[in-house]
Amino acid sequence: MLKHSDMTEEARLVFEVVPHTKEVTVGEVAQFTYLTEPCCQLILTQLAMAGLIKENIKENTFQNI
Repeated sequence: MLKHSDMTEEARLVFEVVPHTKEVTVGEVAQFTYLTEPCCQLILTQLAMAGLIKENIKENTFQNI
């Protein structure tokens, strides 16, 4: 995943911050990455659509798989 040349540095940072052990919110990711919440939301949604992370729509959380 981290070797994909088409992944931006911001996406790589967000992907690395999302843990395997627990679910996190967009706000938590934004705090760790210093990116805006809308930017993190977009990147997390794209990562989920690509099947790289799991999204819990009911609780609006994300987890690395």
